[in-house]
Amino acid sequence: MAEEKKQLVDWSSYTVLIAEDDPANYKLLESLLKKTNINIIHAESGIEAVNICDAYKEIDIVLMDIQLPELDGFEAAQRIKVKKPDIPVIILTASVFNGETVKPKYTCYNGFISKPFNLNHLIETVSSFLSDS
Repeated sequence: MAEEKKQLVDWSSYTVLIAEDDPANYKLLESLLKKTNINIIHAESGIEAVNICDAYKEIDIVLMDIQLPELDGFEAAQRIKVKKPDIPVIILTASVFNGETVKPKYTCYNGFISKPFNLNHLIETVSSFLSDS
């Protein structure tokens, strides 16, 4: 019997903003997410991420690196949540990170994904925030 390939989700009706300043990390995320057909917008700084969220109403989810130039990921997420509280913000981190140990002022995110990225975990986490997935 031939082995069947598992069908990835089809997120062609969704848009993700990836806020990541490291080109290698961005390219990896982009290549993983392209397998889902999701529309991708890229920001290279925290300020750019905030400005893009202000300008585009069609963003469904944000993947936000913590260490970004101009404005860190937590502060950028906080600013995004003030104007658009319903947009899920997923923090990306290379650090050992436990969501329960983050200071209360950083309750502006909905989840986190540790680097290096794992396709299954990435899909699972993003799926939990996108309806009809």
